[in-house]
Amino acid sequence: MSDITSQSLTSLVKNIKEKKLSSEEVTKAFVDRSEKSKELNSYITEDFSNAIDKSKKFDEKPNLDLKLPGIPMAVKDLFCTKDIRTTAGSKILENFIPTYESSVTQNIWNEGAILLGKLNCDEFAMGSSNETSFYGNVQNPIDKGLVPGGSSGGSAAAVSGQLTPITIGTDTGGSIRQPASFTGTVGLKPTYGSCSRYGIVAFASSLDQAGPMSQNVEDCALLQEVISSYDNKDSTSIDFKRSQYSKELSKDIKGKKIGIPKEYRVEGMPKEIEELWKKGIEYAKDCGAEIIDISLPNTSYALPIICNPKGYPDASRPAGIDIAGKPAKFTGTVKMSFKYIETGSFFFSPILNAELGVEGVKIASTFLYASSKSFLINFLTFCAFK
Repeated sequence: MSDITSQSLTSLVKNIKEKKLSSEEVTKAFVDRSEKSKELNSYITEDFSNAIDKSKKFDEKPNLDLKLPGIPMAVKDLFCTKDIRTTAGSKILENFIPTYESSVTQNIWNEGAILLGKLNCDEFAMGSSNETSFYGNVQNPIDKGLVPGGSSGGSAAAVSGQLTPITIGTDTGGSIRQPASFTGTVGLKPTYGSCSRYGIVAFASSLDQAGPMSQNVEDCALLQEVISSYDNKDSTSIDFKRSQYSKELSKDIKGKKIGIPKEYRVEGMPKEIEELWKKGIEYAKDCGAEIIDISLPNTSYALPIICNPKGYPDASRPAGIDIAGKPAKFTGTVKMSFKYIETGSFFFSPILNAELGVEGVKIASTFLYASSKSFLINFLTFCAFK
C-alpha cells in the first residue's frame, strides 16, 4: 500500500471502509508528517493528541456508512470550533475559545471526520499571500521562496504538503481559488448560499463563502457534498436540493457555454501564464464546451468599491470598534477627522471620513496598517454614496 499521506481522500475513505487501514493509522500518519513539517507554518493551533484519541474511539465502534469515516483533517482558522481556539490569524482573537461550532465544520464532524487543528490564514482573511497573519508567513511546499497565496494559504499549503488529506477554506474574492492555483491543488468557491456562513469569522458577509480544497476534483466534490446544506441560522443560506456531486463527475460538458472575460487577460501577462490560459481553454473545448468572449467592465472596482467597504464594518466587530465615524466637512481646504485605534497586531489607523464640497456625495477612505509589518496593506478604500 502506498504511503498513507500521499493517498487521496476517496482512496483513504475506501481503505478505511474496507478495513485495510484504521482511522488511528491514518491519523497518526498525518500527525507525524505535520510535526515534521513545522517550517511550512501551516498550523496556528494543533489538536494532535485529541485527534489520535478520537481516532482510537472511532476504530472501537466504527460507523462505515459515513462519508468521512475516521478521516483526520485540519481546517482554516476562520471557522469557529467549539472549545478549540479560533484566531482568524489575529492577535485580537488569540485567546478566543468559541462556545459553539460553525455549521460547516459541524457537517464535517457529523460525517465522521476528526479535527487535526486550525490552519494559518491572512488576518481576518484580508490578504492574498498569507503574509498578514499575526502567527507568521506560510511557506509554499513547492519552494521555500514562494508564498502559498491567500487568504487560505495555510489550508492550501497543508493539502499540497500532505499534512491533511482535505481541508476547507473561505473565499471572498479568490481566497480559495488563488492559493489552490499557487500550490497545485484544487479549490472551489461554491455558489453563494450553498454553504452556511454561520460560525465563520467574516471578512465581507455578502461575499464570503466556505469551500473545499483538495488534491483532486473527485475529493473536492465529495467534501462539497458534506459541507453544503441549508441552515436556518444563516439568513443567506439557500434551500435547494443538493446533488451527489462526486457521483455526477464527467468530462462531458457538451452544450455548456463558458465565458472568458477579456479584462482577465492583462497587459504584460507572462508568456507561461498565457500558454496555461490557452491550454485551459482548449481543454474546455475538447470536453465539449462552447467558449464565448465576454466583458466584465467593472472588474477593477470589485475590491475597492464592493469588497472593502463591506469588509471594514465586519472587521470592526472583533475589536468592539465602530469604523463609521462622523465626517469632517471640507471648507475650501482639506480637513479630515482622524481616529487612531490600536487593535493588537492591526492598527486601524487612521480612519478617515470626509465630506466633499459636492452636494449629496460623501467619500469614506480607510487605511489599514499592520503594526507587525513594515508595509501598508493595499486596503485603501474609497466608497462613494449618496
